[in-house]
Amino acid sequence: MQEVKRVEVDVLSRIDGLHRDEDGSSKRMTHYESGLPSECFYPVDFFAFYKDLHDQIYDHHRGGFVISGHENEYGVDDGEFVDCIFNPRQKKRHNEYIKMILRYD
Repeated sequence: MQEVKRVEVDVLSRIDGLHRDEDGSSKRMTHYESGLPSECFYPVDFFAFYKDLHDQIYDHHRGGFVISGHENEYGVDDGEFVDCIFNPRQKKRHNEYIKMILRYD
């Protein structure tokens, strides 16, 4: 559990550095009651945020996650990605999301 918390804090800190308003202030929200930083960012471009989140995990914490390969429609290895659980309502867009985060390292 400590390792999960460490990864969460690190990734959120890295994402916080990437998602800033024009004046340099963080887009990260705070919890109303405690004033502590939330896991939520607003406003946020979902696709940019999703790709940044994936890249931070892939680049800095991939050892703790499942890395999957992806084959294109011709059966050729098309790269790899941190395996994700996608919202079932977005099933038609799964390949779009995967192609957006594929890495060719």
